[in-house]
Amino acid sequence: MRALFSSIWAKLLRRVSDYSLNRKIALILGLSGLGLILITVVLLAVFDYAFSRRAIVSQYQSLGEVIAMDTTPHLDFEDSIGAEKMLRAFFKNEGLIYGAVFDRYSVKLASIGEIPDGFAPRFESQGYVELSYLKSRIEVMEPVGSLETGERFGTALNENALLDSPGGYVYLVGDLGPIYEAFAVKSLLFVLLLGMGAVLVIWIASRMSRLITVPILELAQTAHRISQDRDFSKRQNKVFNDETGVLVDAFNQMLEQIEEKGAIIRSNEERFREYFELGVAGMAILDSSGRFVEANKRLGELLETDETSLLETVFDDWVVPAEAEKEVGPFQALKERCQPGFSEERWLKGKGGVQIFAIISVRRLAKVLGETDSLYLTLIQDISDRKKAEEALLASKQAAEEANRSKDEFLSVMSHELRTPLNPIIGFVDLLMLTEQNEEQMGMLSSIRRSSEHLLNLITDILEFTRAQGGRLEANPEAFDLPDLCRNAMDIAERSGAANGIEVALRTLDSKCVPEGVQLFADAGKIRQVVINFLSNAVKYNKDGGKVWLDAKVVELPGEKVEVCIQVEDTGLGISPEMQEFIFEPFTQLDMSLQRKHEGVGLGLSICKRIAECLDGEISVSSEVGKGSVFSLSVPVRYVYDERFGESGDAPKLVPRSPEFGVNRVLLVEDDVENMKLVEAKLRKLGVPFEWAKNGLVATEKLRDSHYDLVLMDVRMPLMDGLEATKVIRESETERSSGRRVPIVAMTAHASERMRSECHEAGMDGYLSKPVQFEQLECYLKRYLASSS
Repeated sequence: MRALFSSIWAKLLRRVSDYSLNRKIALILGLSGLGLILITVVLLAVFDYAFSRRAIVSQYQSLGEVIAMDTTPHLDFEDSIGAEKMLRAFFKNEGLIYGAVFDRYSVKLASIGEIPDGFAPRFESQGYVELSYLKSRIEVMEPVGSLETGERFGTALNENALLDSPGGYVYLVGDLGPIYEAFAVKSLLFVLLLGMGAVLVIWIASRMSRLITVPILELAQTAHRISQDRDFSKRQNKVFNDETGVLVDAFNQMLEQIEEKGAIIRSNEERFREYFELGVAGMAILDSSGRFVEANKRLGELLETDETSLLETVFDDWVVPAEAEKEVGPFQALKERCQPGFSEERWLKGKGGVQIFAIISVRRLAKVLGETDSLYLTLIQDISDRKKAEEALLASKQAAEEANRSKDEFLSVMSHELRTPLNPIIGFVDLLMLTEQNEEQMGMLSSIRRSSEHLLNLITDILEFTRAQGGRLEANPEAFDLPDLCRNAMDIAERSGAANGIEVALRTLDSKCVPEGVQLFADAGKIRQVVINFLSNAVKYNKDGGKVWLDAKVVELPGEKVEVCIQVEDTGLGISPEMQEFIFEPFTQLDMSLQRKHEGVGLGLSICKRIAECLDGEISVSSEVGKGSVFSLSVPVRYVYDERFGESGDAPKLVPRSPEFGVNRVLLVEDDVENMKLVEAKLRKLGVPFEWAKNGLVATEKLRDSHYDLVLMDVRMPLMDGLEATKVIRESETERSSGRRVPIVAMTAHASERMRSECHEAGMDGYLSKPVQFEQLECYLKRYLASSS
């Protein structure tokens, strides 16, 4: 039912929605007034019906009571004739169609009129009044009292004299027809009043609606004329000062704004036309297929044609298409990427065959009223000269990069060739100094050692400075211990200090804040290089009997940041404030006399500064002439888990000559016999067994047939170098899927970060720079050849 009502209501609204505004307003007012009248008439009818019903019930109930009072003697004496006369006297009452008197035993004593259909009186002691609208009649049953008690039943004169049952009953039946006729006449009058009210309301609504519709229709006619004539200078006259007047004022204000905007648009069109025709760049308007709709003179000059000829072509005719655009077309590809700010560089071909390189920008224009196809504004700017300059610059850049690569390769080769002979010289001198020698021989060995170290430092400084100048310094972070780093640097400085009569001491070493079982993580090699340089300078530029102190600590900063702070203080000559500004510049020393007195070329501190910048750290100096200097380095680090420690917290120990090692403990891969003999001597001193392979090919064959606990791999070798051999070994381990991975440590004279990275990418686990230091070799042997104690 609800769905049906909704459907009918929706259809009615659709039908009424097309009515004119005048009809809608009249219909709304008419229906509202008609509804009000209808509600009033219905309420009057309902009230009239209720009052009529109440009056009928009261009338017949009173009639029954009167007849019951008059019938009491006749019932007591069973006088049927008197009872009938009495009924006949009341039968003249309008609407009464039947009446009867019954004794206390429900036996009819007298009656008058015809017995109605469905005659079935109910004898109740209290009586009743019943209306039957279907039978159009009213029934009244009234109990009758008795003279024996001197009372009428139901009206107690003496409460103790009441009877248990009435003395009889009076039964009346009345016709409701006359009442219906009267109600029908009244209803007809109500309908006539409703119709007259509806006519009056519709007439008034039709007249009143014109007060709203006439100004609106006039406004619509004015808008239609303006639309046809496109004359926005016209205005609508205001009739009333009500809401329609407000609408007219808003309409006129809108026309003023449109007229102003129209003037601005015309001005912009003229300005755009000037830019279009006089622009220094080629401009064109294309349709959605890429056909030229308009083109300026400059575009014709770029393509070596005239504007008229351009209008007979499409954009793709003038473009050298890219490989990926052979199916969709150049203009369609540009349309797909057409966004604000988008531009693309393309090669265009002119009519004479000349090619130009241009920046092309495409923007879709807003559609004008009446246009169905989209238009695209295309801007073409010739940048052929810039393209040629870029190509020349790119060629120069590539040549410079190639020169840099060649220089890097040359420096790498030179590093290898210079370090290779120094490695056995320094190594064998160290071994000889561990043997018994007389004082003269020990002095000669010390001279050889110092000269070799000086030459090695010069080589290292020159290579490091070259890499720093080229911006090729890269951090290579690794886990390290600050105490180990300081002791390693101190070992070198103490030997140099002892030879020059300078006391070198580790004054403070504070790493208590480092949690147990973790290590610091940063580029330890570069930090060690800076510390060694600080200590070396402090010894070199110190007085006889002077002192050098090293202070190192780990500092935890806010924000979970950790920093290593290192200071080197000396009692040397000091640095003047003027020189402190240039001390970290290349080739800078205190003065020329010192340059002649002391070794070095003044590159060390310059390299230290660049290393600090590479590590995101800071380097500084404070000094006073005649009292000494303090060089400081601070580098950010972080914590990592120390894999060298097990659950017991103890570090592993080297256990040489354990029976479980077997004979194939270490595989030494080295093509240079002198270097091989040097490493052999050091391994023998440590009691570590080893085998020798003269190149990478031999090493891969040995590893295929035998088991080794560690491989010391040279990088540059004939037949198969160390990098290639390491890759072959790792691939073989993957194929075997045994889960075992033999540690491989690189030994190379190529002292560069790139070589270190290449070793790591090839699968190597460590890196030793030649000449191999005894302590570094021992550290790696402890790491990979140790068993937990």
